[in-house]
Amino acid sequence: MVFRRTKVMSLMEKYLSRVETENKKPKKKSYKIYSKILGDYLWIVTTDKAQKELIAEGVKDAIYTQEEVSNLIDEGLSKEGLMAIHKVKKIFTDSHIEDISNKS
Repeated sequence: MVFRRTKVMSLMEKYLSRVETENKKPKKKSYKIYSKILGDYLWIVTTDKAQKELIAEGVKDAIYTQEEVSNLIDEGLSKEGLMAIHKVKKIFTDSHIEDISNKS
């Protein structure tokens, strides 16, 4: 009797784990948004890999990683500063923001 119950529970666990896996949706890797401040569309991606995928698909808009956006927010850049960075990101779609400090 114990053997059967264990076998049934084991089969049930296998079934449920398969159902849970099938129901999991892959996380979205990229978002296209319109920025009123920049007056333009841009993409925000979760990873560098997602950025490369968009470029391979032929996306011509500026592409920012979540980390870059977080750094831009933390720095509290002016509108003019954001617009300057955005112009560079549009021209060099595979570029990454590495530093946003004022160096004198």
